[in-house]
Amino acid sequence: MTSSPSTNDPLPPLGRSVLAVGLGTLLVASATTTVLSAEALATNFVSPASWRRLAALLGATQIDNHGEAISVSFAVVLTLVATWAVLTLGLGSAVIARRSGQPWRIALRQWSAGGWLWWCAAGLWEWAWVAATLVAGETVGAALVVALPFWMSICLAGWLTTLCTLGSPGIAISGRLPQRTAVILTAFIACYIAVFVTLNWRLWFNLYLPHGDSAMYEEHLWNLLHGKGFRSYLDQGLFLGEHLQVVHILLVPLHILFPS
Repeated sequence: MTSSPSTNDPLPPLGRSVLAVGLGTLLVASATTTVLSAEALATNFVSPASWRRLAALLGATQIDNHGEAISVSFAVVLTLVATWAVLTLGLGSAVIARRSGQPWRIALRQWSAGGWLWWCAAGLWEWAWVAATLVAGETVGAALVVALPFWMSICLAGWLTTLCTLGSPGIAISGRLPQRTAVILTAFIACYIAVFVTLNWRLWFNLYLPHGDSAMYEEHLWNLLHGKGFRSYLDQGLFLGEHLQVVHILLVPLHILFPS
């Protein structure tokens, strides 16, 4: 009689599991404190008003005259992050144990060693940002600030994927999603697309887009269709003299059908 796939996986050493959870929790707490301490970082995730309210709840104090930087207590953030880590560690282990048929302690070791590596990766953004700013200059540091939400999204996706994979060992072996899972995943993707396309349309129609590039691109299309060339009055001279970018010409058919 063959054993189940889940029991063939090597059990991670206890030290590795403890180190992953401890280090991941500290790194995430440190990165979260840094993000919450600066408006330029925090507004990658929340509005300025929400950031200030959240900072007030955490007992933060203002450290500059413009309100763009505040002092957030690392101890408070660490307590909250550690509490979340304990809750998700216990609940995730219970889910993995139930779905894979393994003892809870084995699921706990696997979940902590695998899942919390993604916490370490998330927390390392802060170190990468500081190192890039000091070594490569502010340009690279600014690029990492822009990449912050994408970095965190990838780490969150990896963390949840680890949970799903450990809870469904057959997926890791066959490489295929069950039909029901594929349908649910497709439905969530469709909902995401519908919601955010609708939100961006509403921003566009109500003139709430936070920059003029969208208007400039639309003017390119309008001028092109009306014999005025591939240019905009917002350009400093010719657009192609600044940006070798013509991909939005592909939107001309849509612009003809749905002019705004």
